[in-house]
Amino acid sequence: MGPAGSGKTTVGRALAKRLGWSFVEGDDFHSKAAVRRMTSGIPLTDADRAPWLARLNRETRRRTAAGENVVLACSALKDRYRKTLARGLGERIDFAFLDAGRSTLRERLASRKGHFFGGSLLNSQLEALEKPRRAIKVDARRPVDAIVESIANRLMRQPLPWALDEQAWIDVSVPLRAGMVHWPGDPGATVEKMRDLERGDPATLSFLSMGAHTGTHMDAPSHYVKGGPSLDSFAAEAGIGPARVVASRSRSAVSLEDVRRLRVRRGERLLFKTANSPRCWKDDRFVPDFVHLSAPAARYLAARRVRLVGIDYLSVGAFEGDGRETHEALLGAGVWILEGLDLTRVAAGPVDLVCLPIRLAGAEGAPARAFVRQRRPSPARPDARHPRTRRHS
Repeated sequence: MGPAGSGKTTVGRALAKRLGWSFVEGDDFHSKAAVRRMTSGIPLTDADRAPWLARLNRETRRRTAAGENVVLACSALKDRYRKTLARGLGERIDFAFLDAGRSTLRERLASRKGHFFGGSLLNSQLEALEKPRRAIKVDARRPVDAIVESIANRLMRQPLPWALDEQAWIDVSVPLRAGMVHWPGDPGATVEKMRDLERGDPATLSFLSMGAHTGTHMDAPSHYVKGGPSLDSFAAEAGIGPARVVASRSRSAVSLEDVRRLRVRRGERLLFKTANSPRCWKDDRFVPDFVHLSAPAARYLAARRVRLVGIDYLSVGAFEGDGRETHEALLGAGVWILEGLDLTRVAAGPVDLVCLPIRLAGAEGAPARAFVRQRRPSPARPDARHPRTRRHS
């Protein structure tokens, strides 16, 4: 947020890219009448801005309800404007104020070409500006990269937006144990006690040997993409945040038609709950006809630029057939794959997800621990059905 010329769009786009979030340009939501007024050098009034702010609030709520995190570039000059933007979003909104002096703003506006907001309107914005008391405040004169890192670091230092209580969170990872089911041809899991207090040793020490894709695990792009990023590049934001559990009735594959009906949004985390959860984990023998994601469905999700796709058995792709194509479509688009979930106790719908893989240097995959929590409307905020962590600059 900040007056015209403070760099909201430039910083907002860079911040969204840095965090892997969606970007919304507030100026795109002005009415044609409002644009004509500003082009003519006529300042907008509170009445002019009210429907614009309401549209931005609806757009932000729509996107966050679909599982997106959003960076919104908006002047948000007054406290009442910021309250309108935050309406129905609970406590999961932050403002970053790009602070710059009049001379800096005037110089930038004078050099800006092709924008409907001219320098003659700057005084009206500065007169209307009510600097926020609670916001991430940064000097807009600093280099863009420095501003982005400053804001990102402040956001990442904040605590998780959910209370980690036992009652709410469901462990959807499968226990690692000796002899458990594994992909044919991969090494099985071995867990041995090398030392044991029960045997009189000074401490208990276990030996573990297994493939990186055993049990619940994460696939990095380098699993199928030559030269692709490894697990080292995994960002916490990919595995922590809003997600959607999608129930599939298919007994074979989640099809292109199935995923088209989901109205998938960019940046979503999708967890597919299939017949695998109650069926496949009961047996230590590999089940070859597990439900998987078809290659056309994977290509569709990759084109929609989802952030993460999870499924409730050892592979998102088929054992035979187009399994490789499914992996290549997702991983080639930078979509992280979470495999080996047990979603038996989780209902379809919006959830909070916390999933982090082991940081294996240079690895194409690694075991992961995953928890979800069903999202419920807050009785104190009846309109805040999907509170998300959002950042507005």
